Amino acid sequence: MRCAHRRPLRLLVSRVSAKAPFTRRRRRCFAPSMMRSSRSASESPKRRCRHSECGKRCERRRIIRENFVIRYRRTFAEQQRNFETSFHMSQRAPRDLNELPLSQPRYLGKDTTRIEDATLLTGRAEFGDNVAFPGMLFAAILRSPHAHARIKKIDISKAQALVGVAAIVTGEEAKAWSEPVPGFPAGWAGHCLAVDKVRFVGDPVAAVAATSRYVAEDALDLIDVEYEVLPAVVDPLKALEPDSPIIWEHQGTNLIYHRVFTFGPVDEAFARADVVVKDDFRWLRASGNPIETCNCIV
Repeated sequence: MRCAHRRPLRLLVSRVSAKAPFTRRRRRCFAPSMMRSSRSASESPKRRCRHSECGKRCERRRIIRENFVIRYRRTFAEQQRNFETSFHMSQRAPRDLNELPLSQPRYLGKDTTRIEDATLLTGRAEFGDNVAFPGMLFAAILRSPHAHARIKKIDISKAQALVGVAAIVTGEEAKAWSEPVPGFPAGWAGHCLAVDKVRFVGDPVAAVAATSRYVAEDALDLIDVEYEVLPAVVDPLKALEPDSPIIWEHQGTNLIYHRVFTFGPVDEAFARADVVVKDDFRWLRASGNPIETCNCIV
């Protein structure tokens, strides 16, 4: 019995044509040349041909599916190679790890496409200040005008009486509610608000939460802080002198970190050297931290 796929098919011809009808055969139920998968036929599930008169199992759909997967993998590999050569850092972010380039692309001498220009230039960019929720409060921070001073008294009574002020937090309350800010080395950072003492210009002293940013800023002007100004230390070398004021009293020193690096026989190398140069070298400040957010919604 023949498979229905191999049954001769008579094609209709135009009535005005004098040519006789002709016949052709359809493709076979499966094409062995398309079987390119590494899996054996016994491992793959088989489906019966949709034609009931066919007594054999038709594997055409399975083979086409496997062939598509193979071609898709090849296409994806080509796209990944192209992505590696034409990768732009600010063009788009990869959706998964497979889209990451296999090697570090080069940016020198090449133009990079910026995706944020359109929204920025047309005024459609969204920032933290643009976000608003019903009933949301706005915070403002009172900061120290002194580089080194002791906090003797904070009067927030006038600020609390201002219409729209919801809450005011000082350093003593922050100390009771929270742990010290993590720092390196440990023990050199205080709380989110200054407690008893400020150690740099801009050190946060109090925070106000109000119904609007304008009300919060006005409340800062009504907070009365009494400072005892202390000698400031602005030079790192003078800060190491014995008579220099100590910024963190519980540490007993202004030296935050000290470490000596030694590689190889240093003394022996100096003894064999023809010329020895002694000098003080300053290593510039270096940090791998990115620009972090300056506002938040909680």
